[in-house]
Amino acid sequence: MFQRLCPQGGSHDFSPSLQFWALATIPPSVTNDLSVLPEDFDYTASISFLDVRESLPSIDPENLSPQNVLDILLHLFKQKPGFVDRGHETNNKETAWVNAFLFRLNPGIDADGMEAFVVEVIGSSVDKMANLH
Repeated sequence: MFQRLCPQGGSHDFSPSLQFWALATIPPSVTNDLSVLPEDFDYTASISFLDVRESLPSIDPENLSPQNVLDILLHLFKQKPGFVDRGHETNNKETAWVNAFLFRLNPGIDADGMEAFVVEVIGSSVDKMANLH
């Protein structure tokens, strides 16, 4: 059975009740082919609506398409050292897949009182991990 990491440490059986964890890692037990495993990478990120408008002017942060969600996630991850895109795909107007992990852009208010998106790791897919390149 696939297990997932959680913020309190350890692991729990995968269930419909999903939790957020800051560092998304793929346990070696998930696949026997270690060449497709991305290295540990901190996927935590956030971006203000203003920064979305400045950095990605074709995107309206108040009216996202599935492609917009993916574009924002890739924009954020590519700014972090060590990110390697091993595969991605659109999902819906809130979530997208990157490196076999499903991410959600949660709208909220940042520390400066501005509207922003915070990246949340929703889960992962063993099938998608097998197809990483």
